[in-house]
Amino acid sequence: MAYIYKSGKKYGGAGGAGASADDMTAQEIEAFVDDINAEGAPSEYKKLLWTNPNPTATFAGQTIAIDLSDYDEVSIVVAMYSANSIQYTETYDGKVGEHLIISDFFLANNSGITRLCDIASSGVTFTAGYAGEAVNNDACIPLRIYGIKYERVAPPRVNASDYVVEQGIDGIWTYRKWNSGEVELWGQLIGDVPQGWSGTGIVAQFPFQLISLTSWSVVQNNYQIARCYLTPSTSQISVQTYSDSALTNILFVVECKGRWK
Repeated sequence: MAYIYKSGKKYGGAGGAGASADDMTAQEIEAFVDDINAEGAPSEYKKLLWTNPNPTATFAGQTIAIDLSDYDEVSIVVAMYSANSIQYTETYDGKVGEHLIISDFFLANNSGITRLCDIASSGVTFTAGYAGEAVNNDACIPLRIYGIKYERVAPPRVNASDYVVEQGIDGIWTYRKWNSGEVELWGQLIGDVPQGWSGTGIVAQFPFQLISLTSWSVVQNNYQIARCYLTPSTSQISVQTYSDSALTNILFVVECKGRWK
């Protein structure tokens, strides 16, 4: 007899040594999943770690030394720009080891200011702000940094009827198909960027036809690229850019989610 123990309760049925879902009846699997789902989402602990002492002053490139080794994520509140005595903010979230692009596209003449942000266990580093190739530290000013810690991470996709039916690598794409019809695709594109608008941009075909797309994103970290868009369809994606100058071998990280059936 093999059993699964969770939170002091025993689930299981006939079977050999070692507990698994194969040893459980359909009723026991359903009870097991219901009990896990009943625990709810992970609880979140959020702590203010740093406040900008001069929130209306210009902000030069610098490192904010904070011990982030005990936090799962970092949340950064940024003042994008000010108008009529109102400070407009956005929040950027990331994990230790990740790199963020903070961009303000609301300034006059559409020049925008971009600032890069690196998150390390010892603190957060902000580059100077750039409007094109010129340094401009008047916008994208960090106001507050929070540390986020999850007390419990729930098992992903706890669903007795859903499971991965196919996964693999095809071209630039790594993909995962779920029995429910959902699909996840992610990959890296490397291409050249022209000066100004790219037009069609850099195109990558999906490894298979999708029925629909539910979300998509693209990330790049070259400050000379003022705008970067991902235009998707059910058969391909196109990365379109606006750059101050022609660039070569630019890396784009793309992620898409949708349905394959």
